[in-house]
Amino acid sequence: MERKKIKKNWLEFERACRLIADYIENLEHDNKYIYGISRGGFPIATYVSNLLNIPMVHSTQELTDKLRPNFGNDSILIIVDDICDSGDTLESKATKFLKNPLIQCVSTAVWYHRDNNVHTPDFHVEIIPKKLWIVFPWERGEERSIGKKDRSEVGRERYQK
Repeated sequence: MERKKIKKNWLEFERACRLIADYIENLEHDNKYIYGISRGGFPIATYVSNLLNIPMVHSTQELTDKLRPNFGNDSILIIVDDICDSGDTLESKATKFLKNPLIQCVSTAVWYHRDNNVHTPDFHVEIIPKKLWIVFPWERGEERSIGKKDRSEVGRERYQK
């Protein structure tokens, strides 16, 4: 069964990022850091990091280096992603970061939370059913299609028009 595709635009992206930023801004922690899960979490993490002027980290080591001067202070790492499907990725990243003794708290925030998954993010903008497929504005349409079309064919078609 093919899922119904819902295409999102940049205005919807900005609205979602602002809601995620509101959530982060209201967290009662002195030191906030943001981590975007590859690939869909990068655009959201970058936007929110710039909006709130909070550091964005790209690895456990980078986070440790940034936290070391603030050790003992109230720090939180916010892991963001575009969608929480099963929740396995958010769960494994949170578990990995919490093994670092400098990290006191981890929170998760996503644009979309698919209903009936294992891990529930701490914050989500919208809930979607499993039957829908979201095409985010940074994705190139059909290249992320559920179908089996070869990516090179898609590229050729685009440039031949």
